[in-house]
Amino acid sequence: MLTQEARAAYRTQSNEAFPQNYERKINPLALRDDVESYLKEYRLQTQINKYELNFSFGNSEYRHLRDTYDGETMIEKGKKAIERRIREGKSVNREEAELEGLQLLEDQLQVARPGEVLVWASPPGPKNEGYGNYGFFYIGNLSSGKQAGDVSLEMEAVRVEQPTIDQFNKTIQTIGGYDFHFDKAEDFLSHPLILSELKGDVLPVLHDVFGFSPDPSKMERDQRILKIMQSKIQDFIQAVKAGIPKIELLQQFHILENLADDLKVNIDKIDLTHWLTVSPEQMMIRYDHQPAFAGGSCGGSTEHNSDAPWDHSNDLFNSFSTLKELFNGDRYPDYQCDSCGTTIHGESKNDRSSWTPSCPKCGKVFNKC
Repeated sequence: MLTQEARAAYRTQSNEAFPQNYERKINPLALRDDVESYLKEYRLQTQINKYELNFSFGNSEYRHLRDTYDGETMIEKGKKAIERRIREGKSVNREEAELEGLQLLEDQLQVARPGEVLVWASPPGPKNEGYGNYGFFYIGNLSSGKQAGDVSLEMEAVRVEQPTIDQFNKTIQTIGGYDFHFDKAEDFLSHPLILSELKGDVLPVLHDVFGFSPDPSKMERDQRILKIMQSKIQDFIQAVKAGIPKIELLQQFHILENLADDLKVNIDKIDLTHWLTVSPEQMMIRYDHQPAFAGGSCGGSTEHNSDAPWDHSNDLFNSFSTLKELFNGDRYPDYQCDSCGTTIHGESKNDRSSWTPSCPKCGKVFNKC
């Protein structure tokens, strides 16, 4: 959360620039994870994405699903995602269902035991809102966490193409034993299940129902691509920390997207030894163009927020992506009064008359830069 002084730093710069202290707001490790998740979903169409969730006390007396890097609860992140989309005038149907699902999942985790399994489904969102025709089926194996009482969830997000609601119903009925008859995506998002055991092996069921067939060579290729791209991802993170103008940052992101597309097709043809020595200027010439439509989504990243694919992720955990904070919206981030700590919603970047003149709680007058 930004203090009032940090907000002032935002105001003194161009609306298209990031603040010099932006790195305080976005954890670089979280940003790296989110860039890789974006590339996996939109550019590589990775079939199985593995990661870990933690249900822990953190620094409080209550257990919650928490962000790996800053310890914030996923429920708080979900609430912020809803608030941000409301301010941007966007639909929040999926986000509200995801938040309801997170709350139900936490209730179940309070009494869950190691060895049990999380089953959760995310059908695609509405096509007319820019969502691609693919979804995810989640399996999470529960084990004891690092601290007493903590729970670790080893997650696998399995991507299924062109799925139907009936297929998701059938899958949960087959492996979970629950007679679901849901009729829309939000029903699945709001109903995660923790089971004592599965009624069948997941991948064979996904094959029978969705036609899902894991391709080991493709998964190995995706891992190679991300490994090769690490130095360029780091360049993007450094650009964020340097506070370069938004349009230049978007150019840097285009390089990542186009490079991933190139490697996906030509990884065995590219001279990687030469490529690793290519100058930033040469990279810009080769890859700084509007990316092709992202796989299954409404398009590649663009200057226009309504077209940004990270706003249309069918992966429910990408609702909290730091990329949204970087590129979305015409409002400043929320900030805190440095006198009393009251949280104040970020104002419009384009309407100075709407800026909050003073703290609504303690009355401190803010600096109108």
